[in-house]
Amino acid sequence: MFKILSELIGEDAVKFGSRTILVIGAISLFLNATAVYAQAQPLKMKKGKAFVHKPSGVSLPATLLGMNREQGNSYYSNQLNISVQYSNSAQTSFLSVYIYKATAGSAAVWFDQARVPIESRAVYGNIAPAGLPTTLAFPGWSKSNALRVSYNTPGGLSKSTGLMLGTVNGWTIKIRATSADHDVPALEKWIADAIAGVSWPKEDGNDDEAVLMESCADTLAFAADPKAIQEDNMLSGLLGSLIGLEPGQKLNLDDGEAKVKTPTKWCRDDKASVKEGNVYRADGATDAYIFTFNDAGFALSTGLDSVGGLIDAEIKESEAKEAGAKDAGVADASTGPTELWTPRYYVNLHLPDKRTVYAARDGFPGPKQLLKILSSEGPVSEVDLSGKGNNITIFSKGE
Repeated sequence: MFKILSELIGEDAVKFGSRTILVIGAISLFLNATAVYAQAQPLKMKKGKAFVHKPSGVSLPATLLGMNREQGNSYYSNQLNISVQYSNSAQTSFLSVYIYKATAGSAAVWFDQARVPIESRAVYGNIAPAGLPTTLAFPGWSKSNALRVSYNTPGGLSKSTGLMLGTVNGWTIKIRATSADHDVPALEKWIADAIAGVSWPKEDGNDDEAVLMESCADTLAFAADPKAIQEDNMLSGLLGSLIGLEPGQKLNLDDGEAKVKTPTKWCRDDKASVKEGNVYRADGATDAYIFTFNDAGFALSTGLDSVGGLIDAEIKESEAKEAGAKDAGVADASTGPTELWTPRYYVNLHLPDKRTVYAARDGFPGPKQLLKILSSEGPVSEVDLSGKGNNITIFSKGE
């Protein structure tokens, strides 16, 4: 009999300064290229009743397509990352639903990333999709908000396996289905019927339309040896936590009003990607990217922090004037930077419950450099995303 095994394996704790991060595997967070999970806790689900994931509004029935809901786990507080499993009585068909808070990127990014462990899994024999991925809209939704793909699995104990991933009002929903009973056409109908059997919340209009991932037409150029900008941790932490934009976002000044533009098209930079993870760029950006290392929303991000750079220049001008300078020549949003403006690249680690900020760089760091920063430096600040408020913690140097 074919049984889907949990993707979670033994956890080890790796210390960075005084911070402890849970890591799957024995080497490090990124060299294993897997998820970071807190200790899994069983979800409290009443037998015979639908389980409602209150943060997202998604309701999962007690039975789905004749399959019983077997178990559920929560990997973070406030149900920021959960999984629920279904199986038939013969234990030959299995369906797992994952719900986790959307972090950096988009449905296209995480769908693309979720394909990696499927297509590289030894038991499947390095399978390829049975057809091109397609987009779909959840029942009642006005636009496509998810993507799906299916595979024949001749090298395994099953006939087929499939993936669906989409976004629902700021939450990522992933369905993995594997069956020894269904071929690909039957599996695709099975997944579609499962989607119809789930109760979905009303769309709030804030999710981008799901689009297929493409390879970038060009590749990024990184600084050879970007250095940490030496500044007070309070300043660095505040600039990174309060001012920092999400990866790919741009700040536009329209009629004197600052507006954040969120990207709608992402590409995968195959030449910049490394064995530890993939590099994704928003709207063809040449000065920012996210670096993914699993399919559950965990990512590093870096990019030119123009807003923080302008504020930093303002502070420098104020200090220069206090020291007696008549005109320090500060950067101006309408005229561009002057001699006091220096490039500033943010470095963030995105997890379901928090965004951790590291010291900004004076040059554009590549993926290997991001890994080095994470393994050798402590954070300057942290934004708590586990509750309704976004509490900020500033760390003193050495933490």
